[in-house]
Amino acid sequence: MRAVHKRYLREFLPAMLAYVVLIVLSGLLLLADVGSQVRGGAVAIWVMPCLFATFGLARLLVVRRYRRHG
Repeated sequence: MRAVHKRYLREFLPAMLAYVVLIVLSGLLLLADVGSQVRGGAVAIWVMPCLFATFGLARLLVVRRYRRHG
């Protein structure tokens, strides 16, 4: 296996493992909280701020990483 493939797997697999764990945990939390009903509007109001926060954090990390390598 080439070095670039090893590096890809080293970076990709932990991220996918974290994703799978978070998906399973969120499913378990939803099952545990079936009794409380939340309207869609109450949850949807947080989508845009979370999207912006995620984008900002990702941009910060990407800029920081490539500033060191460039």
